[in-house]
Amino acid sequence: MDDSGGKSINDLPDALLQHILSFLETKDAVRTSILSRKWEHLWKSLSNLEFHQCYCKAMRKIFMNSVERVLLLRDSSNIEKFTLSCGIDDATRTRTWVSAAVNRNVKELCVNFYEGGESESFVSPLCLFTCATLTKLKITSHGVLRLPSSISLPCLKILSLQHVVFPDEDSTQQILNLRTLEELKISYCDWKNLKAITISAPKLRSLDICEMHRNDLRGSDACHVMIFGTALTFFSFSGGFWDDYCLFKSSSLVEAYFHVYGCYERSREIAHRAYKHIVGLSTVKHLTLTPDVLKIELSEELPTNCAKDDWILEPVPPCFQSCLKCIEIRDFVGLIDELDAVALLLKNAIALDDMVITCSTTGSEGQRKIREQLFELPGWSEIGRLNFV
Repeated sequence: MDDSGGKSINDLPDALLQHILSFLETKDAVRTSILSRKWEHLWKSLSNLEFHQCYCKAMRKIFMNSVERVLLLRDSSNIEKFTLSCGIDDATRTRTWVSAAVNRNVKELCVNFYEGGESESFVSPLCLFTCATLTKLKITSHGVLRLPSSISLPCLKILSLQHVVFPDEDSTQQILNLRTLEELKISYCDWKNLKAITISAPKLRSLDICEMHRNDLRGSDACHVMIFGTALTFFSFSGGFWDDYCLFKSSSLVEAYFHVYGCYERSREIAHRAYKHIVGLSTVKHLTLTPDVLKIELSEELPTNCAKDDWILEPVPPCFQSCLKCIEIRDFVGLIDELDAVALLLKNAIALDDMVITCSTTGSEGQRKIREQLFELPGWSEIGRLNFV
């Protein structure tokens, strides 16, 4: 009871107080131990541990000591989620922290190793890649992803890899094709050590690839990434097709997103690689394209002696004639090439029920002009929707 005769927070059950603490960063949860004797040991059973190192070098030793103190004083209960974001000043100590989480049957593990220091040569503990309880793994390393020769993650469903350099084809093939994998995100990763790789995890439902921008054009040295999406329902690609991606057997695909950038000097190469993707979308129902995709595709389809009114899409992607129900176009500004592309899509996507164009043009006059231009296109008035943001 407090002085007013009411109940205080200390009267709440320990389990509820620990749930409240789980929403705090670990260092703040530990600080609650000074509140009273009741709070002194509550943090020691936290199931979610989260450590973020600041960039100040003077604080690094304090950070490392605090992580070890928490792991040493914590009780033996399981860890649900372990998050670690830090530089690699002492690789041995960092491996010990990750191993401690694995030994406590961690389910979600997120590690972010800053660029620089020993990060390029950091080797994760072997137990990380044989963890029987891990369901979600996110690795950001800014260096080569050192993988063991054998990987066994029987419960892993979600994998996110960011800023890693894939080491070789054999180990990369293993980590990207785990039999239980359902969601895979590959962001700003480097395939330079690979010639060809296959992504064919049998339960994979969602695949998101965001390419790392490259200044050098790999051309024939590009990595050939073959994707067999037998269970895939969502596919997203953002980048400049610096490597060659091919999508096969995507009969379950429902939604696809393409954002192409950094391609002004490579339009023919980009058009070839992008078109292979779009033609392979045999069952997609919702397709989102950025205007650059359309510009590249159509500029390469147009012969030098052909007028824009004669543009054709040959061959027409199968989904355009059977199951594609919605096309969404973002960042539309109303350029002639964009309008011609919309007209081409309206003409060829005969199964279409809905076309949504999002435009960032401001000013009532600009918006009025775009509306008028779109309503002049055959088919737009029946299925078109225009949004301004």
